[in-house]
Amino acid sequence: MKVLLGLFFLTVVLPVHAALETYPRPADNRWISGRYTVEVSQEGAPAQPAYVYESTNPFHGAGQAMGEANHWTTFSFSGSVTITVTLPAAIKPTSVSILPASYGISARISGQKIQLSLDQPRQIALEINGDRKQPLFLFAKELEQAVPDLGAANVIDFSRNPTVHNDPAKPNILYFPPGEYDLVALGYDLNKGFPLDAGDIVYIAGGAVVHGAFSSHAENVTVRGRGVISGAKWRAVRHRYADAQIPWNYGKYREIAVYLHGPRATVEGVTFTDPVHFCISVGDDSLVRGVQCFGWWYTTDGVRAGDRSVVEDSFFKVNDDVVKVYCNDMVVRRCLIWAQMNGAPFQFTWNLKDPVRGVRVSDIIIMASEVTSDRELMGNRAVVNSRLNMGAAISDFVFERIRIEGDVYRVLGLHIGQAGSIRDITLRDIEVTGRIKYFNYLNATGGTISDIKLENIRVAGQRLKTLDEFIVVERGDVSNVTLR
Repeated sequence: MKVLLGLFFLTVVLPVHAALETYPRPADNRWISGRYTVEVSQEGAPAQPAYVYESTNPFHGAGQAMGEANHWTTFSFSGSVTITVTLPAAIKPTSVSILPASYGISARISGQKIQLSLDQPRQIALEINGDRKQPLFLFAKELEQAVPDLGAANVIDFSRNPTVHNDPAKPNILYFPPGEYDLVALGYDLNKGFPLDAGDIVYIAGGAVVHGAFSSHAENVTVRGRGVISGAKWRAVRHRYADAQIPWNYGKYREIAVYLHGPRATVEGVTFTDPVHFCISVGDDSLVRGVQCFGWWYTTDGVRAGDRSVVEDSFFKVNDDVVKVYCNDMVVRRCLIWAQMNGAPFQFTWNLKDPVRGVRVSDIIIMASEVTSDRELMGNRAVVNSRLNMGAAISDFVFERIRIEGDVYRVLGLHIGQAGSIRDITLRDIEVTGRIKYFNYLNATGGTISDIKLENIRVAGQRLKTLDEFIVVERGDVSNVTLR
């Protein structure tokens, strides 16, 4: 006789424990927002204040196109949170738009308060009463993992004013607890930066503001945390050198906030504000993840990354190129961009001579665009842009699933000023919810542009059927441009 034994599976549903972490405020009140206060709460727990930073625009040469200030707060959570924003009595909130609009997040207004809820990490902006000049950014992050132990033997605690800032004989964790730190005052100028060695980790805790720059040519260097790296104490790099009557030289005076040009660098989680030049420049096989970059100056780029590097899940509101896709097999994905008046979200070239291929850009949201003008056929402000390609052979780039919310000045602008070629470029599943305000162009007066594939381009809800609808102006040796 066979006995059949039934197998019974008992499923136990364990409660999901929510958690919330906000961060201390800096001692210097210069950072505090004069416009917004924020509290964050979870069910069954008292609300916690989330400190709101403010960076005002020092760049007065830009006319009325740019914002007046950035306001932002950062907190980390699991589960769900309710966020309450309070405005001063002088500002009566009557409407609020939450960007990106495609997230579909709604808000409630009650008196001077605006309230919204999140059930997953988001990087979002609030535009109140239609005022794009003073946006509030909420950086609602996932809970941090593997936070360094401040008491570990290889940790250098900068809150204790250590006499030894780094030990090149072994990997160190350079820990910046909540507070303000000036690397230049410690003896590390903006150009050379604070030197990092192989395996070093810089941890900038939430509530910490580090003024200055970090640099390295060693491998496996990491900069991460929930704090801020700032260049707000100094004017833009080119302005200062012009004032000192020193000829500008990019290679000699780079002054980049995080310059890690050894292989396998990681930059994760931190917020950059007011850098004097680029926010981030990293070497081959590197990772830039979950950062936030603010900048006002014409030379404030977002990220330059080396071959096979990945840039993902990050937010950018800078005033030059957002991501320089200058290197082979780069991947850029799931990023949010607030395009200011200058620079391209994705810049192919700027005087490059070496070949570049295999770039992949996907799942991008351009949540706002402030561009109002550009040069006719050799500009630098199209969403996908090339400028002065001097001999480089550019090929096999794919841009897909890019959503541009509202109007945009120009989507595509490729220019070859001297010898070189651009071929096999695909733009696929591109959506502009508003209008394209000015023509797109392919200008190959100094080289060749070929095999440009436009697939499923939608503008103002309509799928484009002809190149004439996309308004592509061609000059020089341009061939095999298709739209389907």
